[in-house]
Amino acid sequence: MRNLILWLFVLLPLSTLAQERDPTRPPVNETETIANLDSWAEELKLTQILYSEQSQSARLNGQWVKPGERVDGVEVTSIKPNSVVVEKSNEVVEITLFEPIKQNKKGIPGAVQ
Repeated sequence: MRNLILWLFVLLPLSTLAQERDPTRPPVNETETIANLDSWAEELKLTQILYSEQSQSARLNGQWVKPGERVDGVEVTSIKPNSVVVEKSNEVVEITLFEPIKQNKKGIPGAVQ
């Protein structure tokens, strides 16, 4: 009986460890978002963003665009410091240039002040 209780104390913690989520796996939301993108959004390639409070432009599929302009049938609705929001057929998609490491005091990705 004593051995049985001892084994329960050893095996029970092991089973709870096996049920924990793997911290190296991406969040489910990101995976679902990527899987649900239309083919038109997957074909867009964002390579550069020039951003200031007065002017924003981005290089999308090799063309420089500003908010309100169109490229390959897709309208650029807004340009942020790290991403571009595009719309086609009433579907809005945000394309990010890179994952920011840190954010400044205003919450904007970029140089930390």
